[in-house]
Amino acid sequence: MKNRWTLNIRLFVVTLCVSIPVIAMILWINSYNLENLRKERVAESQAEVEAAVSQLDTMMELLENSVINLSINNPDFQVVAKATEENTDFWRANQRLMRKITNLTKGSSFQFYIFVYYPKVDLFYNNKVDPEMTKAIRDLIDNKDEVPLKRRWSTIWSNDKAYIVRIIDYESYDLGAWLEYGSLYRKLGLVSDEDVKYYFVDENGRVLNSREEISIDTSGNVYRDGRGSRWYVASALSGETDYRFVKLINEKALKKELPKVTESIFLVAGILVLLFTVYILCIYRWVIGPISHMKKSMAVIEAGNMEYRIPNADKTSVEFESVIDQFNSMMDQLQNLKIEVYEGKLEQQETKLQYLSQQIQPHFMLNTLNTLYNFSDRDKQATREIIMLLSKYYRHVVNVNSKYVLLGQELEHIENYLKLQKIRYPKAFEYGIKCSPPLEIIPVPPFIIESFVGNAIKYGLRPGETSLLQIDVEELEQFKIRIRISDTGNGFSEDDLDSIREFIEEGSVSEELGVGIRNSIERLRLIYQNRAAIRFYNQQPHGAVIEIDIVLQE
Repeated sequence: MKNRWTLNIRLFVVTLCVSIPVIAMILWINSYNLENLRKERVAESQAEVEAAVSQLDTMMELLENSVINLSINNPDFQVVAKATEENTDFWRANQRLMRKITNLTKGSSFQFYIFVYYPKVDLFYNNKVDPEMTKAIRDLIDNKDEVPLKRRWSTIWSNDKAYIVRIIDYESYDLGAWLEYGSLYRKLGLVSDEDVKYYFVDENGRVLNSREEISIDTSGNVYRDGRGSRWYVASALSGETDYRFVKLINEKALKKELPKVTESIFLVAGILVLLFTVYILCIYRWVIGPISHMKKSMAVIEAGNMEYRIPNADKTSVEFESVIDQFNSMMDQLQNLKIEVYEGKLEQQETKLQYLSQQIQPHFMLNTLNTLYNFSDRDKQATREIIMLLSKYYRHVVNVNSKYVLLGQELEHIENYLKLQKIRYPKAFEYGIKCSPPLEIIPVPPFIIESFVGNAIKYGLRPGETSLLQIDVEELEQFKIRIRISDTGNGFSEDDLDSIREFIEEGSVSEELGVGIRNSIERLRLIYQNRAAIRFYNQQPHGAVIEIDIVLQE
């Protein structure tokens, strides 16, 4: 194999060939007078922010006049203030006011909102539904005697956002307008970027039109941000409200504007373009090309073709060739390991499912044999019925060898179980099973319902009362069903619900949680993964409810 330069050597040589001439030419170029450019740009920016503030002050004054004109010669404000909600004039006047306010706000070139507050009748109308802002304005009005407003238009905060509010105090009501600082900013049509930023700030330098946690000192001409970048400051104070409009100019942006139209600059630019073209071609040939080749090959593997291996490209570097060989070897090992792990996981999961399903069956045998013994001497008809039901019950238990049975078969099995329990407790409960025929052919895990039904009979029956046990199966949407088991018995205790929730969320097992419920939850998780959800809660006036939602395979 021919000796080839390593990638590190190639990149180092190319970097030297490019960087040394660039550094030499940059040192050769005379620096320009950045300070003069800074003063010029700051003066232009100062004129810009003063013009912007003047425009906004005029706009705020016009908005204030519009709000005042709304109340002039308009008796509806007094009608609403003095009438009651039972008065027809109250509602008519209120509707007229709402229409006028809506028309005024819709006809504006920027977004603002109007409010009216009638303290005597405790009525507050805000033409934007904003409970947080409504509360902030009401608090401001209620406390205006204790904390007087410094300006006609004032800044308030609500839900970590700054707003401008104007309150006009009349004898029997308060009228005003409010808007976000973002609305003012959009009205100006200015755009912040990496080089120039625009902010509204309060007297402490806190930003009002952004959620950025920064404080800008407007007393000086230079501001340094948290990353150490220097910004030149131009600002103007509003005459209508208590904000200051600030423009920040990045020092790096000014350097970009330095005049460079000279022959030497053109010569340097041409040489730089040539050198960087060579540099880019080298990088593409030795780095980007092989990496792109590897990415395309990995995309084939990522799409599911685990048999695919990355071919070695011609004239690639030693490092890339070694990486490709190691990657292909790793894929061979990974594929073999994945097959072994997958087969082991399937075997382990199948064993666990069989164990869980069998664990919930034997506890019923002793109770049924004891019932059969009690009825054998005194009621032969009941004895024959018990034997028939037991035969059907255990035939279903013995014949179930897979992890799915038809829902109709499972419900028939549950009905046999309930009939047996009904013989034992003839007056303790009644039951009902509701399932439409199309849903009966849906495959479900065997015995998944039995543990919940048995738990309801064992712990949920109320002494001296006849409880109702109901099983409903419904289709929530296509390929999604709900199995609902409910009773009118005692319901779950708070400790039971806490134990179930801890087992579902954290997997912790407490003494209050029965084996049957725990195994059923675990089987649902193993079989359906995240396609099944189970909920436990109590219904009114009493009784427990269990809902199992299952997303079926299409």
